[in-house]
Amino acid sequence: TTLACILYTVKPFTEETPDYSAHVDKQTFHLAKAEDIYIVDNANYARMFPVNRAPPETDLEGFYFKLGSRYISESVERRFEVVGKASPSSDLALAFKERVRERGPLLVSPNVTTRPLVPNAASVLDDRRLDFFEVTNILVVYSLGKISRRNRTTCCSRPTASRSNAIYMTSDFDMFDAGQAAGGLIFMRCQLED
Repeated sequence: TTLACILYTVKPFTEETPDYSAHVDKQTFHLAKAEDIYIVDNANYARMFPVNRAPPETDLEGFYFKLGSRYISESVERRFEVVGKASPSSDLALAFKERVRERGPLLVSPNVTTRPLVPNAASVLDDRRLDFFEVTNILVVYSLGKISRRNRTTCCSRPTASRSNAIYMTSDFDMFDAGQAAGGLIFMRCQLED
């Protein structure tokens, strides 16, 4: 199946100039196979990777998906590299742990969001199944096909050997990054607005 897609001619993206519009030379339309077209549901990924995009109209997303196009958020692989000694007893790690303990019931309440939660989401945030560590630096590596991008982040979550999960944060952590780390643990598919 051949569909219309949008192709942006893009200049190299750098952290110094994060405004995507400054990188776009021009927008062109062409035909491509449905499986070669991405539905852009994550603007950050769209800025990182020059891909064929479905037209940005909500009504057409389902149509493109049924024909074989993929969501960019499901196609980009993401992994975290934690740098430095992980300190579980720092003041920051203990304060963050207390905040999650205090707000955990609100985070997993079905009245707060319409997004599907992972099974037993409340137990994911339980003290016995979640560790907190302060580290020096965290890098996130995004990959799509042969292209990879590395960025700095201030908070992430990932599985551990001793317990189910851990949240890592730097001393200057951003609440948005912290929200993404927690949301990634409790939502089936954590979106930007979550």
